[in-house]
Amino acid sequence: MGWRGKWDEGLRKAQINFYYDGINPIILLWTGECRDLGSVGNYDIEFTTPAIYETDYYEKRGDEDFGIFPKPLKNLLTIDNWGSMNVPQIRSSNDFRLSEFNLGNIQNIDKFALQGLTIKFDYNAAAPCSVAGKIITGNDKTGLRTVSLKEGGGTAEIGGVFDLFGLKYDDYKEFGRIQIDLNIMNPYQNDVYVDISNIRVEVNYIILDGTDWKRFWINGESNEYYQCFLKNMVIYGGPNNEVEIFNVEGNDIHVAYRQNIVPKEIELEFDIDACNFNDGSLLLQRAARWFANNRTKYNRPIPNTIEFEQFPDRVFDYVMEDSIEEEITEGGTYECKVKLLVPSGTMRTKEPVITNSTGVNSGVAKVLPKLQILATSKEISLTETVSRQNFSIRPFIGPDNVGIEEGDIVILNSETRKATKLHKIGENNYNSVDITRFIDFDSEWFVFNPGNEFNISGNGSCIVQTVEFFERW
Repeated sequence: MGWRGKWDEGLRKAQINFYYDGINPIILLWTGECRDLGSVGNYDIEFTTPAIYETDYYEKRGDEDFGIFPKPLKNLLTIDNWGSMNVPQIRSSNDFRLSEFNLGNIQNIDKFALQGLTIKFDYNAAAPCSVAGKIITGNDKTGLRTVSLKEGGGTAEIGGVFDLFGLKYDDYKEFGRIQIDLNIMNPYQNDVYVDISNIRVEVNYIILDGTDWKRFWINGESNEYYQCFLKNMVIYGGPNNEVEIFNVEGNDIHVAYRQNIVPKEIELEFDIDACNFNDGSLLLQRAARWFANNRTKYNRPIPNTIEFEQFPDRVFDYVMEDSIEEEITEGGTYECKVKLLVPSGTMRTKEPVITNSTGVNSGVAKVLPKLQILATSKEISLTETVSRQNFSIRPFIGPDNVGIEEGDIVILNSETRKATKLHKIGENNYNSVDITRFIDFDSEWFVFNPGNEFNISGNGSCIVQTVEFFERW
C-alpha cells in the first residue's frame, strides 16, 4: 500500500483504505521520500499523529468484488495446516504470490543452466477445478502452466523436471529474482471449496563447470544447456557451386557458361549425456526440438541460425531436413548424428553491414541490399555508378491521396522487392504506405557482386541515408 503526495509547502491529508482480519495483527510503517526532486538535499517532512477509523466490513466495494484467496495465506507453505477458499462458479481467485520457498541454493551459483521447475502442492477439492502457475523472471518474462484437479484430495504438480514454462534458458539468469504466482480457476457452473497446503518448488539444474566444450548456438541458445557434447563436425568452406559446361564437339573445347551457388549440408556428431537413461531421453527430445525449425501456416520453413565458436560473428541459416540419428550406449549416453541443410549455400555475417551510399561487398556471393533514402523531390531516381544499375519511382498519387513528398523516408528492399514510404505525421511518428506498384517497370533492384565496391547516387532526387546487407562467406 502507498500514498503519493505532491511536493509543496503545507500539510496534506493522506488516506489509505485496507481490509484486515481481527485475528491477525497488522503493523503499519510510514516513511517519506521525495523522488521527484531534481537535486539532493536535506528536507524536513512532518507527520501528524495518525488515526485509524474502523468502518463496516463489506463483501463488495462498488462493482469490484472482494478478493478471493486462501485464508490464512501463511498456511499454504505448511504441512499440517490448510489455506482454504470458496471459488464461485465461472470465477477465478486472485493471484497469490509465493515467498520464502526453497530454491536449492541455485541463486548463489555463478554459472548454471536451469533445466526445469516443478510446483507441487497438496489439496482437497469439493469439485473439479484448475490451478494456474505463473513464473515471472528477473527480466520480466512470464511463463504459464495449468493443471486440473479432480474431486477429492491428493498431490498436484505444475511444470516438470524439464519444463521451463515456455521460457528460454537465458531468461532464468537472475534466478534470485524469480516470482511465482498461483491462481485457482473454476470454469464450472457450481461453486468449489478448495484446501491447499505444503506448496513447494523443486528445481532441476546443471552446473556449467567450465568443461572444455566445443560450443555452438542455435538461435542464440548454447549446446551447454542441453548437455549436448559436440564431438565432430563437417563444414565445407566457401560456397557450394553448380557449374554448367558447354562442350564443343570435336574441338576439345569446354566452356563454363553458368555458375550458381546451391544448398549445402552441415554434418554434426554429438553426445547427449545425463545422469540416467530417463533424463537422457528427455534431454534428447528437447535437443530435437532445439534443432528443429518452425514453419509458417502455409508450411514455408522458417530457418534457424547456427553459430560456431570458431567462426565468430558468422552464422548459417539452416532448415532440418532429416531426423537425428541416435544410438544409446550401455552407460545411457546417446550418440547422435544430424545433417542440417543450408539453402543459401553460404554462411553470413551475424549482424548486417550498414554503410552510407558507398561501400564494398567483401563476401564471396551476391547480396541484395536494403536502402533507406530521404526524398528531396516527388520523383526518386537512383543509380549505382559502378555497375550502372538504375532504379526510379515516378511521381504518383498514392492511397492516401499523396505521392512522395519532400522529407518522406523511402525503404527499398531488394530481397523482398518491396518499396515502402514513411510519411512523417508527428514529431517521431510515421505513416507506412506500400508503394511497390508505383516503381518504374524498367527499374533494377540493386544487386552487389562479391568483392565489388558500390556507389549509389540519388541524382539530386534523394539522399541515401543507409545501405544495409548481410555479407555471405
